[in-house]
Amino acid sequence: GVAFAITVVSEAAGNDVATQEATIIEEDNADDAGQFQITLSGDALSGTNTASVTVTVGGDGAGGLGTAMDADFTANVITAIQTGATAASVGFTDNGNGTVTLTWDSGSGATVLVDLEAVDDDLTDSPETLTLSLGGQTVDAGAASIGGTGTADLTITDGDTLTFSITGPASVAEGAATTVYTVGYGGGTLAPGKSATVDIALTDVDTTPADYGDFLTAVDAGLVGTGITRLDNTLTFSDVSDTSFTFTVSAIDDALLEGPEDFTIGLSADGSATGVATAIDGAATAVTTTITDETAPDWTITGPASVAEGFAAPYTVAYTGVTLSSGQTVSIDLVRSFGSASDADFDEPFLTDLDDALALPANAGITRLDNTLTFDDTASTSFQFTLPTTADTVVEGDEDYTLTLSNSKVNAVASGTISDATETTTITGLTLTGTWTNTSGDGLWSTAANWDGG
Repeated sequence: GVAFAITVVSEAAGNDVATQEATIIEEDNADDAGQFQITLSGDALSGTNTASVTVTVGGDGAGGLGTAMDADFTANVITAIQTGATAASVGFTDNGNGTVTLTWDSGSGATVLVDLEAVDDDLTDSPETLTLSLGGQTVDAGAASIGGTGTADLTITDGDTLTFSITGPASVAEGAATTVYTVGYGGGTLAPGKSATVDIALTDVDTTPADYGDFLTAVDAGLVGTGITRLDNTLTFSDVSDTSFTFTVSAIDDALLEGPEDFTIGLSADGSATGVATAIDGAATAVTTTITDETAPDWTITGPASVAEGFAAPYTVAYTGVTLSSGQTVSIDLVRSFGSASDADFDEPFLTDLDDALALPANAGITRLDNTLTFDDTASTSFQFTLPTTADTVVEGDEDYTLTLSNSKVNAVASGTISDATETTTITGLTLTGTWTNTSGDGLWSTAANWDGG
């Protein structure tokens, strides 16, 4: 009787399994080829005695059975079997259904060698297995059998790795939409029937969800028309989808004085349910975006244009445009400078007058260090104080002084504007009215004079 057997080997046998499974590597020139060996053993054929076996071509490569595997190899698989049969003087018949029949006679060699080399393409299609199976064995005289398992597998592993990445803006102004984030993959092309997944998520660093628009809604808007799908935070790319998509995230404009705040959009948990090798680019795993807060205080000082000597001049320093969050502060410098007035025209030193006002309940939460007034989040947005002037009997005419704001800060960092920075006040002094006469000729003048303090 006769027996048919099939084995397979690769160029580098270190990743082969026994003689029935071999693995080749698409991108490795030293191990990108495999060889099936279909052998007839047993009694020698003589005369007109022939022995035949049917070889079925199958596997899980692109398209499934038969010649659909051709795209994975440099030669048509069935053609490669025919070439090996011809070299061994073995008869060959293509049955047209993904099977061929090999026929040995007395002049045939014992072994048909089927040599195949993997095509190095850009498809991320690993692994793919070509299976050759033996069956339908016959012999004209005697018995025919299949030795071993009757099948052998040649698996192509793909060195291409589909690599995900994300890019996006480093900053966005509060109230604006970001420039685009781009999520996609490179390193290859998904083969038919293949897919890959990656998770995407937004993580607050300093932000809260109130600082930006709904994240997954933004992602969904970017996915429209791409063929990429989302389930919860998992994105699925397929062979028929786009390789990337873009989306924007809006930064919510509010009146809170928050300073810069960061959030991070990152990728994780890459994978494939169809055997594709995946990774995430280590240099493009995540993007941290800073929301810059354009909100800042605007300061003013208001007060009287004039005050009568002996009366107090009222002033208000105030800011608008922001609402302080817990723990935040704004500050402003306030100084008094003199035109024709002087310290002697006031009842108390300038800073003492400020401290008197700061001690009032209405000004709680406002503190002073030198000429700097600091407002915390519990304080009113305005500070009211008075500057009492001194009444004297010196005839001195009008005198002026100026209060000036400068150096606006938010949380001790320069920020803000001053739309009304100065207030100049004139102290109206005493004037002398009456008629002066000299009737004695001695150079001395006298009159009944009236003092006018107005």
